[in-house]
Amino acid sequence: MKLKLFLVASLFSLNAFSQITFEHEYTTSSLGGDDFVSAFYTQTELNHFTFDKNTGGVQIFNQTHVLTTSFTVPIMPDWKFNNFLLISDKLFNNDANIEFLISEYNDVTMESKIVLVSSDGSLIQEFAGATYASVFKDSAGQYKLITKKIYSDDFSVNWFADLKVYSLQGTLTVNQYELFSKNVFAFPNPTEGQITFENLKLNGEKGKLEVFTTNGMKVLQKDLSGAETNTALDTSALSSGVYVYKINGTTGKFIKK
Repeated sequence: MKLKLFLVASLFSLNAFSQITFEHEYTTSSLGGDDFVSAFYTQTELNHFTFDKNTGGVQIFNQTHVLTTSFTVPIMPDWKFNNFLLISDKLFNNDANIEFLISEYNDVTMESKIVLVSSDGSLIQEFAGATYASVFKDSAGQYKLITKKIYSDDFSVNWFADLKVYSLQGTLTVNQYELFSKNVFAFPNPTEGQITFENLKLNGEKGKLEVFTTNGMKVLQKDLSGAETNTALDTSALSSGVYVYKINGTTGKFIKK
């Protein structure tokens, strides 16, 4: 299967004073059906990257679309890639590499973990049991990494959360911090039925939670009033597989078991 991203399409002139100009096209190929192309900020510029789930290969391009780095995400047997949570060049280390905070799950035991991986392909740190992570800045200007473990004894209504806070010595630009703060978190992920979405930040504006297959077919939709900071969705009617969710322009994905 092929996934293509047109950064800008040059199809027609919008008006006499503006034009959309095609710039570059990225393509990944895999049997996994879960590859994607995305972008992130470093301290100096916008970067693009592609991920091939079948091989675990990541390619990083600068804002002029020149390939700068390639590496393979280290994934242990029985563990599977879930999502990229945070990407930064100066938050976790002060070297020349870029660090990727990645969530993974074990398809056999249903365990979750988060790993911090360098763009040289090395594993920096593992956060066992963590489901997702977020970054905040305290009143002294120091950044904190907060990981959350979501678990249940009976996988029904009795859910618990363990939070762990880590001090970070690095920094973020305004663009990086704004991008990270908009992340929506879905748990449990993978899910067998109900899934909860947190950190909606609707700011009083009505919206929609939409769920799509990886082929782009909409399978679920829920209206949001704008007052919610989190919302739950029943996915029991969905077939097993990977799904993409969209909430007012913010996108992510979850796995239905």
